Amino acid sequence: MTVEQPSGEYIDCYRTRGIALSHLNKYKEGIADVSTAIKLRKDDPKLLYERGYLEEKAGMKREAIPDYQRAGLLYADSFAKAPAQECVARLDGLGAKTEADAVRLKLAPKTPKSDLPK
Repeated sequence: MTVEQPSGEYIDCYRTRGIALSHLNKYKEGIADVSTAIKLRKDDPKLLYERGYLEEKAGMKREAIPDYQRAGLLYADSFAKAPAQECVARLDGLGAKTEADAVRLKLAPKTPKSDLPK
């Protein structure tokens, strides 16, 4: 028996159904579907952000914070500045200063270090 990685379309079906369920105010079911998509496509910042958004909308703010932070860090690592800053704004809105600062730190321009005397 071989274990195949599901296609992107298959994973996106879980995401889409999760979003659709949230529009019907079925947040728990929607979050479960987006969580399944995350299990199938690990470290996808878009999926993490969307789950965080659904958790926030469902009043599960504590659960949303790690998703927004992880999404922000992944976006920052891939040089996607605008989505990373959106995660920072969401974290700030939730009062998660430490988590927002971690993403800000990743976004900060790196200064080259020199071995020349000052």
